[in-house]
Amino acid sequence: MNLDLIPEWLTFDAVRGWVVDASRLVRFWGPIIALPGLAAPASLLGSVLALLLLSGAAIAGLATFVSAAIFLYLMLTEVFGFSLDLAVA
Repeated sequence: MNLDLIPEWLTFDAVRGWVVDASRLVRFWGPIIALPGLAAPASLLGSVLALLLLSGAAIAGLATFVSAAIFLYLMLTEVFGFSLDLAVA
């Protein structure tokens, strides 16, 4: 531990900095947190679920693209006899 940081810890400047960072993160979610009643947790849960669904759709699309590229490579090399060589310049 650096001895220069001891006064910072004794005056709780580090903790104050953490609180400032946390409040900055909460202000990012301000429109959701400021909703009345159960609307805030419901909208937060809905946005997280939508994010998960869209991430899953993106991953599924990537998996489909990779499998189609592998299938195309195998068709070109094994069935049609093309030779695909990649060289680093």
